[in-house]
Amino acid sequence: HEPDEAELNCIPSIKRTDIPRDTIPYYNRETEVGGVKTVFHDVDTNGIIYTDILFDMGKIPHKYVPYVGLLGYLLGRVDTAAHTYDELDTEIKLNTGNLSSWPYTIRKFGAMDEYLAMYGIYAKMMPENADFALSTALEIITSTKFEDTRRIKAILNEIRSDKHSEIMSNGNSIAA
Repeated sequence: HEPDEAELNCIPSIKRTDIPRDTIPYYNRETEVGGVKTVFHDVDTNGIIYTDILFDMGKIPHKYVPYVGLLGYLLGRVDTAAHTYDELDTEIKLNTGNLSSWPYTIRKFGAMDEYLAMYGIYAKMMPENADFALSTALEIITSTKFEDTRRIKAILNEIRSDKHSEIMSNGNSIAA
């Protein structure tokens, strides 16, 4: 069905002149919490707390850098000293909107060609669950049982299977 002019006129549209030229103010407030440099962004989030805890990876020897992405797959998916993976998974789903970790690259402020390699713990939660989210993140990064080779092998097999499926269904975009 080819839309007629009346149907096309129903589609909302804006002109470039409808967009304000002024930018939204930058709401960053730098402070220290427990001796750690902290940046707060004072914006309305409908009561949801979004947290990124970043660790500088600049001191990691280059030979270990390829394994950092794997760390993102493992943290939170392997038992810790206090909880099994299933307990962690259930509690995280019940008490947060997300708790995950992943490596990041961040452009240095004011420098177009300089980047920082960071490892981030990302969480979103309601204020009443902030203590849970932060203490669980601490538990995961300090007491994950990496000696559970059986669980780690299962995760690696799952990753391999997911990547294989991704290549089979989207090989043309992956090859590009």
